[in-house]
This record gives sequence, structure tokens and C-alpha cells, in this order.
Amino acid sequence: MPKLIFNENSEPFRPLKPAPLLLVFALTVIISITVQSLGLILVFSACLVFIILCRWSGWKWRMISLSLFAVFLLSLPVTREFRLEKNKVAKIIKSKSRWQGRIIYPNVRYGSDRGEAIARLDSGPLVRIIGKTKFLRAGYRLSADSILEIPSGQRNPGGFDCQAWLHSKGVFLETYLTEAPTVLDIRADPLTVWHNLKADLQTSAANFFKRNLTPATGSIVTAVCLGLSSDLSAREKYAFKESGLIHLLSVSGSHLGFLLIPLRQLQTTKKCHNLLTLIILFAFGLMTGWRTGVSRASLMLLIQLYAGYKERFLDEKSLLACTGLILLAVDPFRALQRGFWLSMAATAGIRLGVCPLLNWLGWTFNDHAFFPAREVAVNSTNKICRGLKLSGYRFLFRLIKLLSIIFCAQLAVFLPLLFWQNGFNPGAVIINLLAGLPATAITAVGVLGLFLLAPLTFLFPTPATPVLGIWAFLLRYPTKLLRLLAEVGLGSKGGFIGSGELKGSITLLLLTVLLLLGRTRKIRFIRLADKRKIVISFLVILLLLKQFSRHQKANEIWFLDVGQGDSCLIKVEGINILIDGGEVEQGYYTILPFLRDRGIREIDLAIVTHGHSDHCGGVIDLLEQRMIKELIVPVTWQERKLANKDNYEMDLAAELLSLAHKNNIEINYCGAGEKISVGGEGSDFVLHFLAPSSQTSSESVRKYLATEPNTDSLIAKCDWQGHSFLFTADATDELEQYLIKTQREKLASLVLKVAHHGSGKSNSDEFLHLVRPTLSIISVGKNKFGHPAPETLTRIRDLGCRNILRTDRVGAVRLQVDKISVRISTWSGGGLKWIIHN
Repeated sequence: MPKLIFNENSEPFRPLKPAPLLLVFALTVIISITVQSLGLILVFSACLVFIILCRWSGWKWRMISLSLFAVFLLSLPVTREFRLEKNKVAKIIKSKSRWQGRIIYPNVRYGSDRGEAIARLDSGPLVRIIGKTKFLRAGYRLSADSILEIPSGQRNPGGFDCQAWLHSKGVFLETYLTEAPTVLDIRADPLTVWHNLKADLQTSAANFFKRNLTPATGSIVTAVCLGLSSDLSAREKYAFKESGLIHLLSVSGSHLGFLLIPLRQLQTTKKCHNLLTLIILFAFGLMTGWRTGVSRASLMLLIQLYAGYKERFLDEKSLLACTGLILLAVDPFRALQRGFWLSMAATAGIRLGVCPLLNWLGWTFNDHAFFPAREVAVNSTNKICRGLKLSGYRFLFRLIKLLSIIFCAQLAVFLPLLFWQNGFNPGAVIINLLAGLPATAITAVGVLGLFLLAPLTFLFPTPATPVLGIWAFLLRYPTKLLRLLAEVGLGSKGGFIGSGELKGSITLLLLTVLLLLGRTRKIRFIRLADKRKIVISFLVILLLLKQFSRHQKANEIWFLDVGQGDSCLIKVEGINILIDGGEVEQGYYTILPFLRDRGIREIDLAIVTHGHSDHCGGVIDLLEQRMIKELIVPVTWQERKLANKDNYEMDLAAELLSLAHKNNIEINYCGAGEKISVGGEGSDFVLHFLAPSSQTSSESVRKYLATEPNTDSLIAKCDWQGHSFLFTADATDELEQYLIKTQREKLASLVLKVAHHGSGKSNSDEFLHLVRPTLSIISVGKNKFGHPAPETLTRIRDLGCRNILRTDRVGAVRLQVDKISVRISTWSGGGLKWIIHN
């Protein structure tokens, strides 16, 4: 880029080349501190490399010493949490005594009377507190008897890792306030008042949107303008995430750009323009809690304004590095958070890539007109035609510039997203381009309406009513369009490329290709042969990703951790069979991320054992996404009137069947005596259905009652590769007696999925003695029913079955099946592994 000179007398200021080097060094030190075993060695190595590079760049020893000292001070908070406070966690958990601590970061009280906050225990470590929002105010010193626990990690492949997310904030403990805590005292220092002010302003803004907009419009506007997405459904959150639009719900720097677009159209003096910019920066940052993206964009604008005021030039790399250093100085834990890396990467891509890309395309920017470089002169005497041509060029240039910004941002975050998501959605570039207009309208109209109409409604509520109606109307259609784009761009329908099988070799290949491309600093000077190599390289990458995203023909069974519910996936010869789907929304939070991580694009057969929501809720989510080809339900569903979902436990059978009929999904009603096989006759995979019976006589299971769908549970036994697996759903004691009477010889199995989450009212001694499992798996989560019952665990152990796996402790359980053995591994809980031989 050419050097910028603000006037003829001033000399260009040399770029601050040390800033990028110092930023990289600071990031390396902070990340190295978090590494437990080799952390100190990595820090020492980083310091040594930094000193060598500084001396090679001509730095003086005084400058090097000051830089080392500054980075040391900057990393002290991270050092405290990861090297001192973390060591106290085990001792605090074992003590199980009453804890005391002070709230540091308060809760935003919106949408529910429960929330979460971060507190500092008197004993040292930080803790996440979940409870009533009225107790979660900054400065409150609380005392409670609630249990302090280590946050759970990733429970399923592709699932959310709560432990890693909290670690990125320096938090290693969490607790749930089941009872009201004791407020010991309240401190009101300036920092506490500041944190409470930010939370109160966010709460007030969210309530303003909720009061004056419909739920469908208000949920999107609140998420886009404030980053508060609690009112969005699980389906909407998943759609935004998979379509590449999740950054629109995180209040990033792009939101600030959307907000400043109307300001750029005002014809004002430079001084007035800068003053309005500063006011909008402060107000928007305060309202959104100064999130990383907003803080980064605001800092860059302030540094640029200051450089312009001082008539100094700051190159793009140094500007970005200085911004990053200031962000780390305010909160060094940002170096551990994905939002910081994605924000910095996208900004670097835009500021360093857009101008070279436009030059390569043959477009230049001029203060007076927008012209392609090849048509600077317009030889037209007709002023009208000239004006139309200028307007056309201006519109075309802005469109190309917007497309270039989105392309460069997506390219910059490509590798980080590939690493974190094990793949990418190639349609995200187009979706982001189309979403730019509605996102701009929502941000500008929503935030400016908040700034202007909130005071107006407070002072003059009656005259403001028609104005609020017009404001709500202006927001209605942009929110509908944005929601539609998120649904269209959803990767679960086949647009996503990649899978959890994408390991280090492919990532290393991608990194190598990008480094080779980085040799050419100026895009416009790339030779034709190099351009061909670039195109071929990216085609090879796409082919490799496509290869890795294919269905893996591994024979395995996954018992997923869906909380207090059941869900099991069987993969046999490329066919995917799902047995139950957990509670409502577990399809979006657990099953769909799991399927994408495993490279599975559809479910060939879904089996719903009964209508309770903790078994069929997730299947409904998959039906909404058209991920299921065929459905199997209990045969008794044909013979009875389906209960509505207002019963004791939500019975979603009617809703599930209605949705399946609407989507033209084939439905089969199966019961005792029927079976399915994979591979036709002679197949080594056969799934036998043992219950329920279509009969309703006294010799069979008793007739279905609306309040007890468990008696309809579809019981199945799988014979596979010489091994047997029994799936008992939520079988009741009465249903077990029916199985003992009619299927006695068929119950013996190697692996048992324990009935009804380990309930004491099921799993009788007689039934367990007939099964005699070597491995018992209990699908259970936090519940109020006492599952699994101690007596059930005792009965299983008394049989000699010592291998009992609970999903609430070990996460998902994986069984890899072959003719010789069954290999067992757990996703969390220490990653247990062992083998059962045939």
C-alpha cells in the first residue's frame, strides 16, 4: 500500500514493525502458560526466540527488557489462575464445606429468573454460579452449601465443551444454587458499579425489544443487536451456526460497521463526524457489554482517529497488532478464546486482502467517482447518461467491494474454523453476502430505534405508540429474510464438507498449501502458472474433504449422552440406524452435531421406542431437518388413540406421526415377532423385536393407558457378528414379566441397555438373571427421580456384571463390533477403553 501523507510538510511515520512481533510473543507466552507439563519450557523457548528475533531486527537491549517485562505483567492474571488457583481445585472439592465468594461479573437478567455469574471464592479460584438472578449482582458476597464441581467436558463427539469454554475464562469450578444463598455483604467500588451498569443497560435494552416487538421479530433483533440469544429456539441457533451466520448473533465488529453505515451518508464536517462516531462507539459498546469484536473495532477506529489527528501513518499490520495488544492488556484471557482469534483473523483478512484483491480485479477507489481502472475516462457528452453510468459504476463497485470483504474474511477464518469444526460450509460466502443487507437493516434500525425511541416512550408514551408501530414494521421483514437465509444455508442438508475423521494430516496439508500461497505478497503479480496451482490446490483440498466426509463403514454402536433420555446410533455396513433421540432440542444440541462430526448426512432408519419426549423429542428435531428416510414405531400405536402432550410426561407420539406424514416419511408399525436385517438373507446383523405385542388380551401386556406410554415400549434385541445387544427402552416391571413369559430364551445378551434409566421399578432380579449381561449401559442425566436407583445397581453387580457405564459420568459410549470382540471406549470420564472377546 502507498504511504499516507496528511500534508506536504509532514513526513511519513515509519511503520511500527515491533508491534506484530510483540503480539505474537504475548500470545505464545499466554498460551504456553496454560500447558501443564511443558508450559515453563515453552515460555522459556518463546522468550529465547523473541530475543533472537529482536536482536536480528536491531532492537536495543533496553527495548527488549521493557518488552519482556510488559509481557510478563500482561500474563500475570493467566499465570495466577492456571498455575496457582487451579492447584487448589481438587482440595476444595474434597472438603465439601460451605463456600464463600464475591460476584465479579454479574448476570444479564433477561428471559428467565435464573442465570449465571462468575465469582471469586475466598479460597482463591474462580467459580461459575448458576442460580436466581437476584443474587447474581456484582459486589455481592455469597455463602452457600451448594456442591462445587469440575465443569463437564465434551460429552459427545461434536458436542459443546463447557469445560474448555470456562477454562478460556480462567474458571475451573461451577455450582448450582438449589437454595437461596446468604448475602454476607455488598461492595460498591467503581469497578463493581461499572459491571452492574453494563448488565442493567443490556437488560433494559433487551426488555425494550421484548415489549415492543413480536416474539418472532424480537428474538432475532435482540440476538443481532445485543448478542442475547436466549429467546431463539434450538432450531434457529443451529441454523445460524451451520449456515456460517453465527457471528451475527455474537455482536462482532461487523455490527459496528452496519451501525456506522447511515452515519457515512451524512454530509457533516470531519470534526462533527468524528464526534458522532465516538458517541456511537461508546453507547453501542456499553449496551453490548464491550464484547471482543466490538472492543476490537472500536479500538481500531480510535487509533486511526488519533493517528489522523497527530498526522501520523500506521500501517495495517501494526494497527491490528496494537489493537490486539491493548485487548490483551485489558483481558489476557482473550488469547484463549475463539472469538478473539476469529475476530482478529477476519479483520486481518479484510484489511490486508481487500485492496490487493480489488487491484487484481482491476478496480480502484477514487474520492470523486468509482471507475474500473481500464475505464477512467468517460467520453460522454450526455450528462444524464454520464450520471447513470456513474451511479451504475458506484453501485457495482460497492457490490464488488462487499463481496471482496466477505470473501477475504471467510478465507482468513477458513483454517481456524476447519480446525475447530472439522470441515466447512462452502455456501457460507454466498449466504453471508446475501445476509449483509438484512443484518445492516436490523442493526441500524434496531439500535438507532433503541437510542431514540426508548427515551421517547419513557417521556411521552402515548405519542410514541404510532412511531413504535412503524419501527416494528421496518424490522419485521429483514428479520424474516435473515431467518430464511439461515435455514437455506443450513449445512445439515448436505452443504457441509468434512467430518470428525478429518485429522492432523489433512490439516497439515491445508496449512502447507496456505503457507506456499503466502509467498506471493501481492496478488496482482501472481504469474498465470501460479494462479493455476492455486486453483488446483483448492480443488485437491475440496476433493480430500469430500473423501473424508463420506460415510465410514465401521461397524459400531454409539450410546449418546442426551441427559435424562435415551439415544443410540448403530452403524452397520454404511447403514445408519437411530434408536430414540432424547429430549426435545437434543436433536439440535447433541445428535445433529454428532452426525456431522461422524460425517453422517442422513439416518436410514429411526426407531422410536415410545412416545415420551425424552425418547422421541430429538427424532422430531431430525424430522424437521428431513434427516430421516424411514421410521419405525410400536405396533400398538395403530390400535389406540394417541395421547396429547398435556399428560403427566409429554407424549409426543401424535406430533411425531403428523410430522412424518407431512414430510412423506415411510412409517412402519412393528411389534413382537418381527425383525429387520441389513444385507438381506443370511446377514450377520438382525434386529429382533420382542415387544410390544399387537394383542390386548390378559395374556399379553396390559392395554395402553394415556398416562403410561412406557408399557408400549418397543423392545429390541440385536444379533450381530456373533454378539447380542438388548435394548429395553423404558420397559416397566409388567412389560418385563411379559418378556419373561414369552421371550425367555431370547433375553440372554452380552450388552444390556438398562431399562428406564436404571429405575428401581424396572430391572427385576428374574429379568436380569435371564439377560446376564457382561456390560450394562445406563443412559441417564440429572433428574428428580433418583435414577439410577441404588437397588438396581446392586442387582446388576450381584449378577457378576462389574462393567456398568453411566452416560452422566463417562459421556457417550462407543462399541466397535467385529467377529472376534467388542471394543469399548468412552468419550469422557477419563476415556476408558477395554475389550470383550467373543
